Amino acid sequence: MGLIPADGELKNMAIDGEEINIFLENPLIVREVTSHAESLEELEKLLKKVELAKGKYGREPMKYLIVLTAPASIADEMRERAKKAT
Repeated sequence: MGLIPADGELKNMAIDGEEINIFLENPLIVREVTSHAESLEELEKLLKKVELAKGKYGREPMKYLIVLTAPASIADEMRERAKKAT
């Protein structure tokens, strides 16, 4: 069974002026997508938007950061931070 209900729609959403690339309210999903990450800035932006969603909806969202390319050191650091967050 998938995470997204049959009537669910992934969409862009703004919370307090911050645009979330891909959002679903139930289940609460916050996703950010970028073609390239040269630094950890994309990860930091995702975490900021996660906190905004938690504040608005009162529950922990599922978090996804989709990066097509990144320097190996940046990709490694993102993976390490993701492991610590779970």
